[in-house]
Parts: sequence; structure tokens; C-alpha cells
Amino acid sequence: MDKKEFFTLVDKHEKGQCSKAEEQALLQFYDRLQSRKVMASWDLSEKEEAKIRLLKRILHTVRHQKREKVTPFHWKALAKIAAVFIGVLGIGYVVLQNTLFGPEEIPDNVITLELEDGSIEVIEDDGNATVEQSGQIIGKQQGGQMVYAQNANIEKLVYNTLKVPYGKKFNIQLSDGSVVQLNSGSSITYPVNFIAGEDRKIALQGEAFFEVQKDSIHPFLVNTGLLEIEVLGTRFNVIAYTEDEETNVVLTEGSVSLRADNAQS
Repeated sequence: MDKKEFFTLVDKHEKGQCSKAEEQALLQFYDRLQSRKVMASWDLSEKEEAKIRLLKRILHTVRHQKREKVTPFHWKALAKIAAVFIGVLGIGYVVLQNTLFGPEEIPDNVITLELEDGSIEVIEDDGNATVEQSGQIIGKQQGGQMVYAQNANIEKLVYNTLKVPYGKKFNIQLSDGSVVQLNSGSSITYPVNFIAGEDRKIALQGEAFFEVQKDSIHPFLVNTGLLEIEVLGTRFNVIAYTEDEETNVVLTEGSVSLRADNAQS
């Protein structure tokens, strides 16, 4: 399928005029689109790229619903939905810029949150992003900080990764109340909800200042790749950029225990 044929089919799909064979062709093209090889030679306008991203997300949703065996999804209804979204493409394009992206579409100067399923959300400096698990909101952005709430009903460790580019900073309040001030060019991988009976484990690349809530039953462990830092409740700064060959820990209050990460030995 070439560019002209593709957008002809998109226009028909928008109007709800696709036959079953054409719908199947669209699904097959979606599979080829994943590798991004087909469109590499296309000279796409910004509007055309936005149409493709929107269509890709719609088709992904349909397939996910089929795998989960939910109520059958009718393509005619999908066509109407697509027509509404594509018809207001200017608005849709703005929405897409503030929601989930593929790794190849993300600018390198924005704060990102990678979810457990691998999807990535851009965190705006003055946004109001939320984090959900099992249909419940467990994290809310408050200006330059993401605040997580402890939820005793969650029994599975689910990890997110926050990445802060050079030139920006961002804070996280973890579900136990501990605060991490993440410096520029840094990333942190952490559970969205700590689980009773499990150590509080997070991983850091870059630099961060920690204010850890005391909990003698659940030690707080920071893994940098070279070191594992164990604390019960204290304030300290860690510098562990991947390009450096050492990890620096500066203690301002309390005590910490350091040991080499055996995985890196």
C-alpha cells in the first residue's frame, strides 16, 4: 500500500464507508506500521502524522478489546468515533502531544513517565497528570511533584520509571511519604505502591536527594548499578550518573549502609 492508497482508505474509514476487506487491509497495514519501515520514505505533513498516530491508537484499542473478549466492537461504531476525532484533528493533535507516545516520538527535552506496560506519558511542567492502577487513581501531579498515595488493597508491586532531562528537575513523593528530589539528567524506577512485608526498593541513575520516612520493618534500598544503599530513615544525596565510574553518597542526617551491587561485579 502506498501513501495515496493509504490516505484514501483513511478517508473512507473516517466516513464509515470501508468494506470488510478494506478494514482488514487497514489492520494488516497497522502491523507493518509497527516497524515504521513502510513510512520511512514518505514525506508526511504534521497533519498526516497526527492522523496516523490517532488511527494507530484506535486500531490498538480494538485489538486489545478483542484479546480480552469484551463486548464485541463494531467497525461502524469505530468509524463514527474516528470521524469525530479526525474531524477535529487540530484538537486531537494537541491531546496526542499530552498523552501516551511511542519511544521514537518523544522529544528529549521533556519529563517522561514510563508505565508498567511500557507506554510513556509526557509530564508537563505545570500539568495535572494522574497515575492509575486497577481503575484507581494512585498518583497525582501537584506542580513539580508527583504524589502517590498508599493503598493497602494493592498486593502486587508495579514499577514506573520517571526520567528528567538535562535542564529540568522534578520531585516524587512515594507511597510511604518519602520524598525524592530528582536532579536534571536523572531517572528513577520505583514501585507506585509499597507492599507490606517487602523492602522498599528503588533504582536510580543520575542525582537525587532523598528524605526517607522511618520504617524499621521495611528498609529503604537504593540501587545505583554500582552500589546498593540501605537506610531506615534519613536524608542523603546520591550522585550516580551512568557515565561516571563511581557513586557518591552525601549524608546530611541519620545513617546509611553501603554495599557493592553484586550484579555489577
